Amino acid sequence: MPDRYGQCHGPTDGACRTTHFRVSRNEDQTFTLWDDFEITAEDHRTRAMEKAKETVAGCSLEDTLHNNNNNNNLDPAEQINRLSRCMDQRIQQTLAETQEEIEFQASVRVDMGHRLVHYACRDADNFTRTEPLHTRTWTYVHPTTRLKSLHKVDVPFETPESVVSVVEHVITDAQCQALEHYATAESQ
Repeated sequence: MPDRYGQCHGPTDGACRTTHFRVSRNEDQTFTLWDDFEITAEDHRTRAMEKAKETVAGCSLEDTLHNNNNNNNLDPAEQINRLSRCMDQRIQQTLAETQEEIEFQASVRVDMGHRLVHYACRDADNFTRTEPLHTRTWTYVHPTTRLKSLHKVDVPFETPESVVSVVEHVITDAQCQALEHYATAESQ
């Protein structure tokens, strides 16, 4: 592979070196090219396997026996029980750490969501909206008078899991303020 000046610096004759790698169907692939032209490939499966190895590291039969003063006189069933307890403890510890990280990230998302909602609602005059992906028409039929009203509905965000819809002028300003007051009182 030539450097930025177009020169090759192979290990013996200065020739350019090449290497190859294959992209798989696995998710989140990363390829690292080392100085010796070796390639390390990682993906979601290799990372999971590495995490599993780290989780049960120190739980081999030799390690378990070593931690028990080289008690080689244990019957095979007891050796397997000790190995199993070691692995169980490591897995429980890893699960606890993972749960703690999930809870932390969830609390950050909730906190950010609350802050963004308050910002967006309080700064409505200076708030720039995302351009809608598409616009729909919603027909509202009043439950008692049966009068119909048409409303433009902008959809700035849409995924299979959620949709954000913006409907202008559905309620009066007084109704909007009453609703905001109600929501604020309910959240306290």
